[in-house]
Amino acid sequence: MWRMMLDKNTGIVNYLFTLVGLPAVDWLGNPVLAMVSIMMVDIWRMTPWFSILLISGIKSIPGDTIEAALVDGANRLQCFWRVVLPQMARVLCLVLMLRLIDAFKVFDIVFVMTGGGPGMATEMLPNYIYSQGLRYFDAGYAAALALVVLYNLTNINITERLRELATLKVLGFYDKEVYRYIFRE
Repeated sequence: MWRMMLDKNTGIVNYLFTLVGLPAVDWLGNPVLAMVSIMMVDIWRMTPWFSILLISGIKSIPGDTIEAALVDGANRLQCFWRVVLPQMARVLCLVLMLRLIDAFKVFDIVFVMTGGGPGMATEMLPNYIYSQGLRYFDAGYAAALALVVLYNLTNINITERLRELATLKVLGFYDKEVYRYIFRE
């Protein structure tokens, strides 16, 4: 759908540009604009999901803590930075982790919209692994790349879990049950 909308000759975006007197833009043929187009499509696709997560995190903050901060003389900015944001840290971390993992799953958008082109301007790591394994038949190299990606994502996940455990230890909530919950033993 996005490829048709951003087409230089028949796309609705360029049609709307010409209605207001602007020239048609080659969204998917220009290397810079192709990358911008892919980023905009990905942002359009994922923003509602992450907005729901962040709104639910904000809704879970007890109103008493915000009210207590306001009564103690904090203005709205201080209330946000010192009360709301620290209580949103876990939700923000979750959203960032999900976004990072999702950033590695842009294969479908790039494959359908540009195929990695023009040139190699929009080729992402998953597309590169795909082309090495299935287009150039270098399965060993593609498997090694996939394992490196898996290793890095696993390290990021373990680091985050250890950081969460250290935070719980500092706050005095550490016990074996918490450890089992975090590491799902």
